[in-house]
Amino acid sequence: QAEKMSAEIVKANYYQYSTEHGIKDEYYEIFRNLPYNEIIDPDQFRNILLMSPSIWTGIYKKSFLNENDIYFLESPGASFQDTGFIIKCLICASRILLLKEAYLHYRVDNVHSSVKSESKVYCVCDEFYEVERFLNEKPELLKKYQQDLLAVQCERYCWNFYHISMDARFGFLQRMNCDFKRAQQSELLEERYFSGYNWKFLQMVLDDPEKTYQYFCAEPIVSVILQQSGCSYKEC
Repeated sequence: QAEKMSAEIVKANYYQYSTEHGIKDEYYEIFRNLPYNEIIDPDQFRNILLMSPSIWTGIYKKSFLNENDIYFLESPGASFQDTGFIIKCLICASRILLLKEAYLHYRVDNVHSSVKSESKVYCVCDEFYEVERFLNEKPELLKKYQQDLLAVQCERYCWNFYHISMDARFGFLQRMNCDFKRAQQSELLEERYFSGYNWKFLQMVLDDPEKTYQYFCAEPIVSVILQQSGCSYKEC
């Protein structure tokens, strides 16, 4: 298909494979709101930027990568490297082909996955710093996609927030506040680019990271009521 359609990138859907509670191998459609089997330009379908990075569901034309100086950010453990790579690809490409079929079976129950490593809390931030460096060398793309990418950055930061340990969350909220303050001061943040939840979350973080942490991460109050008969109890 890549050769037939002269595509720069071909991406497909995939299967989510899990053995945690018996073997599950379920079809996962990440491009359901985008056209299949035809060449598309991300400039006309910007919601593709918000799709799962999933670089392993695609193939990429080598000459396209070389011509646009697209490569992975080198970091220990390869954590979040798909994030920066796919953004660079999508904003530079003009010929992308999406296939409804799924080919790859992606394991989702790997307890050793790098995303679970506490030492990599800020790797997602590094990826967006790299994207910023990349765009600063391509001012025409920066102007075109800057606000869209702020929404993507917020999406990825929100995902990261819920997948790191409780101990790391407050520090990450402080970093998020710092990273988005610059955009806020430059009046680049517009609600229409964000999902409703992400916009509200971002506004909370920008207003007060500590209150945001307390709202989402404070220990719940547990009361224990001992019944008169026996030693059973009820937690409320």
